[in-house]
Order: sequence, then C-alpha cells, then structure tokens
Amino acid sequence: MVLEPRAGETLTTLKFEPSRGSLIGHIYTTNVEKSISVAVIAMLPPICIIILSWAEHVLISPSLHLDLIHDAGFFAQYVLLLPAVVLGMGLLTADFPTRLEAWRNAGLFKVNQSGYEEAIKLGNSLLESRFVQFLPVIFAAFCVVYGAYLHTFSDKNTWHSPNYLGGYPTISGLITLFVRFILYFLVCHFFISTFSCIIVFKKIIQNGVNLNVVHSDASAGLGDIGEYWLKYYLSILIVGLLFLLLVYFVQSTAWGRSFTYLIVLLSYSVALACGFLPIYYTHKAMYSEKLSIMSPVDRAISNTLTFLLSENSYLKSEDEDLERRLKVRQTLLENIATWPYNFKGFSFLTVSLLPAALSILDFVTKVGAFLGPSGSGVTP
Repeated sequence: MVLEPRAGETLTTLKFEPSRGSLIGHIYTTNVEKSISVAVIAMLPPICIIILSWAEHVLISPSLHLDLIHDAGFFAQYVLLLPAVVLGMGLLTADFPTRLEAWRNAGLFKVNQSGYEEAIKLGNSLLESRFVQFLPVIFAAFCVVYGAYLHTFSDKNTWHSPNYLGGYPTISGLITLFVRFILYFLVCHFFISTFSCIIVFKKIIQNGVNLNVVHSDASAGLGDIGEYWLKYYLSILIVGLLFLLLVYFVQSTAWGRSFTYLIVLLSYSVALACGFLPIYYTHKAMYSEKLSIMSPVDRAISNTLTFLLSENSYLKSEDEDLERRLKVRQTLLENIATWPYNFKGFSFLTVSLLPAALSILDFVTKVGAFLGPSGSGVTP
C-alpha cells in the first residue's frame, strides 16, 4: 500500500540532508558520480607526497629508520582510508535521503506526515548544532598535533624528519600533516553523519512498518532496507579488513602495533553497531507488526475451540471447516519474516567478526612485548 498525502501535505515537505551545515557540505551533492570523482581526486595528495618524497630521497632510503615505502601506516591511512571515507561520505549523503523517501513513499513505514517531518527536523538540527560543527575540527586538530609530535618533529630518523636534515621536517612530511587533518576531519564527520542517519531511521521506524505477507523478497517487503544497511555494514568491514591485512605482517614496535590493532578493533565495533542496529530496529518493528496481525487470528481460534469444546456444542461440518481455515491462516502468518534480510543463520556475522577475533588474540599475545625491542613499519 502506498501512503497518500493528506490535504495540503506532500511527502517531500522536508528532506534529510546529512551534509547540512557542514564545512565540507558543498563537496557532497546528490550526484553519486560526482562523489566517485571526488574520491578519485582524494588519491592525488598521497600520490603527490610519494612523488615529493622521492625527490627528497626519503621514499626508499636504507639509512632511515623508516622510509616512506615501508611505512604501512601511510598507505593504510592516506591511500586506503582517505578515498574510502570520501566515497562513503558521498554515497551516504547522496543515497540515504533518496532511499528514505523511497521507503516512505512505498508505504513501508506507518509514520504519518508530522512524525516523518519531526524525525527529519531532529536529524537536520543535530547536524547543525555547534558541537557537531566543531567536533570534527577539534578531533582532526588533535590528530595533527599527535602526528606532528610523534613523527614530523621527532628525532626518530624517519622520512618525516631524517637526521641528515638536522631534525627538521621534510616538505612531504609537512604536507602529510595537512592531509592528515582532512582525513580525520572526514572520518569524524562521516561517523557523525552515520549516527544522525541512524537516529532519523530509528525515530521513523519505531512508529511501525507495513508488512507484505506474500512479497517475493522473503522479507515481507522490507528486503531493500536490510540490503541497504548490510551493504553499508560490509563496506566498512572490508575497508577495516584491508587495513588490518596491510599492517598485520609489518614488524613494528610492540606499542605501535598494539595501538594500531586497538584502532582496527574499535572500527569493527563501530561498523557492527552502525550496520546492525538499523536492521535490529527494523526487526523489532516487523516482529511487533507480526504480533498485531496474528493476535486477531489467535483470538478467533481460541474462541472457536472454546465454543467447540463447550458442553452443549456439537461439531458441524462448517465448524470444522472454520477451524481448519483459521489454523491454515495461523500457519501462514507464523511464517511471516521478522528480519529484513535472509541472514542464513547469521553466518555473515561469524565471517565478519573473525578478523576481529584474530586481532584480539594477536593483541593479547603482544601485551608482554610492550617493552620489547623497536622495529620499523607502521605509522599510527
């Protein structure tokens, strides 16, 4: 059933805008192709840094404790994570509002117009708040100061500040600080936008959903919702897994490696929450709607059985037929899906959490090595 707007109302009175009020909102448009183009452009700064480091003779240098070519942390952050976050942010701001309106117009939600607009206003007002506007800036500035202290202005003889420059930073190292600010600004803003999307989605779906018992998606018509959030969930997990593989076999100081693993584990935890919570909220709404559909049938069967078992009643063919039809209907309703996706025993959770489990095991085995000898390989 497609919801019709009431008199004087439209289904597009308000629109959720994840980039609303953002310092980088102009970068992200509703055009997905442009988001992909911006992600490709995001590859240019790290490429320029690599070329510049070659000109400064720090790309490959056996005399350095850590040259750029062996700095897995650089490639994990700026070659992998930066374009992934840029692309993810663009797709999120472009795709989610469109999907939300499509789900609403398709009649999947029971929320009325005022409730829908209230949820949209809540999400937009959250993104426009002063705290949300300054938090990415503060977080990115902290990461820059941390990186500058740990690498750019240190005496560790790395490609950031080699000894032959007297401890002064390289130009490529200074540029990296600027790119570092952009990266962690986007990372923080990405998770803030995701959090806002989940809040809007939860507020809308808690009003209830409309189930299509015989829908071909085997999810009572809500399969598109589950597919969307699962793709989002798995995308973050893939990026996290690639990041893990990139640094896993690289020898580093025990603290550096453990710190990196803590970051990866935190990323997996956040991905699990961001990807699975909306599906869980949908499950709760579907289960509640299923109970409301089955309750009248259950009461009818109970009343029929009570009547048939009463002392002065006797079975008639029409009574038996009514009881049989009610039970058939009850059986059909019991098979209504209460999850918006065919999880196949939640096997995807087991597979996706396996890298996290291995990371925990590796982290535990490295606790005793905190004071071990230092090596080279990862820039946290």
